Amino acid sequence: MIFIPVVLWMIFVLVRQTRTKLNAPSRLVRGTTLRALGGITAIIIHSIGDFNLHLPATALIFTLLAAILAGPTP
Repeated sequence: MIFIPVVLWMIFVLVRQTRTKLNAPSRLVRGTTLRALGGITAIIIHSIGDFNLHLPATALIFTLLAAILAGPTP
């Protein structure tokens, strides 16, 4: 039962960091953020109809994109 609050907290942190990075003065940070957000959105949309995140390669890419979004702003 503790799984749901942890996932909700991770989503909240991811959204908060994404908003912060989209307001950054650096074009590189904003561009990287938009591209990572686009990749995560594509994986989530594809996962609605398929078991996309069950494949290790796709899950790793999803994790890396989420780490890019959740990481600190340089």
